[in-house]
Amino acid sequence: MDYKKLLKEHGLKSTKARKAVLEVLEKVIKPISAGDLHKRVSKQADLVTVYRILHTLREKGIVFTETILDETCYYMADKPHHHIMCDTCEAVECVPCDHSFVVTNFTNIQHFVSLTGTCQKCI
Repeated sequence: MDYKKLLKEHGLKSTKARKAVLEVLEKVIKPISAGDLHKRVSKQADLVTVYRILHTLREKGIVFTETILDETCYYMADKPHHHIMCDTCEAVECVPCDHSFVVTNFTNIQHFVSLTGTCQKCI
């Protein structure tokens, strides 16, 4: 992925720290917490910087959040979706978000769904 182009398209300056965060988010299979992400980019950014980057990327619609096991986790995608996690092995799969909201008195609407279950491997 061309991170420099992506950031420029969203009006953001390309920095080593932003590039490092985006590289990790692109490679992870499931949403990742800010703390775990920081462990992977600690040479490029301190924890506060990681949180600031994630906040900015979320505002720009590059990164999305989901609460998993009471922790805010981050992921990159073309559009927001949900994740279901196995109660036994913590495997995670993507679940499309097909909700459509017809609300006229609100903007920037967000919703949160927590999905858990037992995967086929653990049955």
